[in-house]
Amino acid sequence: MMIFKAIEAGGKAMGFDMSFMKGFATGGYTGDGGKYTPAGIVHRGEYVITKEATARLGLDYLNYLNYGERGFSSGGGVAVPRVPSMNSRYSSQPNVSVNVINNGKPMQAEVNTAQSGNDLQITVELIDKIADQRYRQNQMKDFRTGGQLSRYAM
Repeated sequence: MMIFKAIEAGGKAMGFDMSFMKGFATGGYTGDGGKYTPAGIVHRGEYVITKEATARLGLDYLNYLNYGERGFSSGGGVAVPRVPSMNSRYSSQPNVSVNVINNGKPMQAEVNTAQSGNDLQITVELIDKIADQRYRQNQMKDFRTGGQLSRYAM
């Protein structure tokens, strides 16, 4: 970098326009040009996107991502969408909606919820009630006149 600064200073001293020597140490648009025209050096830890993605996303949005600035008052782009922070955590439990379709008679069910890490476990205890109800219905049918157990009924 020191070599580039020395060349730039020497060129300016001799009256040459050295704006093409502009560096990109803080990021930014490399300027118009061909897709395969070199415009700088990429260092480890940096991320480069394609010319097509730059055109699709727009410079305002990319400058916002790079510098985190919005609007002209801080030098950024105008009408740049806000990007949600990825570090935020939900402070409350998620809203869970459980729909139970009961095609039979209304029944009271016992519902238990428990949090296990990021998972919400919901247990609905209704099977025993349904089994008991079916057993009683079959028993009543079997003891009726003509049923399988009617001859044993008193």
